[in-house]
Amino acid sequence: MRTILVSISDTEFEQFGLESENLTFPELLEIISAELLKQRMKESSILAEKFGLSRIELDEYIEFD
Repeated sequence: MRTILVSISDTEFEQFGLESENLTFPELLEIISAELLKQRMKESSILAEKFGLSRIELDEYIEFD
């Protein structure tokens, strides 16, 4: 197994909700993935509002069989 050193700012440490300076790769990957998902959801929400999709009911743009 290899160990790598990654430096981040105190702000990023807090932003990602890190509680330990020693993480496994799967733990780090999960934390980063969750943060990226939050960012994408926020971007999607902004775009939906911009293009009026936030006011459309689900059945208005999805046809059900």
